[in-house]
Amino acid sequence: MYRVLVVDDEVFIADSLAFLLENLREPEFEVKKAYSAPEAIDFITREAFHIVLTDIEMPGKSGLELLQEIHVKWPSCQAVLLTGHDNFSYAKQAMQYNVVRYVLKNEGDQVLLEAMEECIRRIKKEQLTTDYVRGANVAYDYAAKRGRRELLWRRMRLCQTSEAFAYATQWKEAKLCLNPDKEVMLLAGCTKETITEDSFDILHAIVRSKIGHAVLSEGLVTGEKLCIWLLQPADQNNPRHALAAIKGLMEAVQETVRASAAIHVTFLLDEEEVPWSQVPEHFEKLEDIARNRLEVHKGLALVGLGFFEAQNKEPGEVVQTAFVGHILRHIQEHLSGDLSLTALSEMVYLNPSYLSRRFKEVTGMNLKDTILKFRMEESCRLLSGTTNRIKNIAAQVGFEYAAHFYRIFKQETGLTPKEYRDKEIW
Repeated sequence: MYRVLVVDDEVFIADSLAFLLENLREPEFEVKKAYSAPEAIDFITREAFHIVLTDIEMPGKSGLELLQEIHVKWPSCQAVLLTGHDNFSYAKQAMQYNVVRYVLKNEGDQVLLEAMEECIRRIKKEQLTTDYVRGANVAYDYAAKRGRRELLWRRMRLCQTSEAFAYATQWKEAKLCLNPDKEVMLLAGCTKETITEDSFDILHAIVRSKIGHAVLSEGLVTGEKLCIWLLQPADQNNPRHALAAIKGLMEAVQETVRASAAIHVTFLLDEEEVPWSQVPEHFEKLEDIARNRLEVHKGLALVGLGFFEAQNKEPGEVVQTAFVGHILRHIQEHLSGDLSLTALSEMVYLNPSYLSRRFKEVTGMNLKDTILKFRMEESCRLLSGTTNRIKNIAAQVGFEYAAHFYRIFKQETGLTPKEYRDKEIW
């Protein structure tokens, strides 16, 4: 599943493009829409996107200016530029922002879909690169590396104020990137393979390469198949972006680690920001869950601590299927709400692709089809049992536009909403 941001100040164009992409079977896109550059910037501050599809000419801030900001927050995000004419004088400037292709607005759907496929090819190619492996061991020599990690371990385990002051000088000299006076989040990495210092160097390099633009991190090996990172926002004024990077990019980290170093890793996140004095307590909780309740799985990239707290399972239990019932109830009760895969995955503290795949394994239906099924069932109930206007029914079951509702309803039932209502009445 690929997350796409569509940006165009012409509402009809943005809506039409989003509808086109959302209703494809393959590849699977989750789409958000923005009708201006400022609205798009608000989205990219809070969420990670794989691809942005943006108009080049918009009032206030152009598509190129928007891409500049996206490139800072999501350096790997691929871009497709929409334009109403074939003046490509800005092509050279745009190349630095991962622009895959320019698409004329009158070229048709097929050209756009080809551009999206090219974006996906680039994303997959980046995940298979071995540059991280080649560069993992050149950042600092072994003695300096060992000293940094020993210092971090002492700081994690002791965390008393007196101790913190005692090695403040050492902390500075070791050039650890974290601020010892600021709160931290904890991230555990659990592997199927034994972690050596060398393999951890690779893993650590990949983590930093993927989320380092948004998150400061220091990590170390804490067990045979367990490592830990302490994290802080790179921009202390924008913690939401840091959390979005962690949640949005750990699937890419997992894929790259597996492709580059043949390491299978699942991450466990405690997203509560805590002072250093509470790190030992939070580390012990994370370590216990990682060792006794977490199953390392190729599809499970990131699971939040809240998943286990919500499930209230006994030690020894692994991630299973209890969340599926919760998801089904939520969909039925919130048909007009945000039922995007990202929103649902955050609700149950799982990464989106794992939720999607596991949901289908348990229910026999994919998530998109399940949501559509519930929407159609409720639509039919409202059409036959109430006198509500069709436009209002469309909104009640989660369709932003009545025209989209008409099209999907007929596609699924063979009748227009009015034909269905008339048939039921007579």
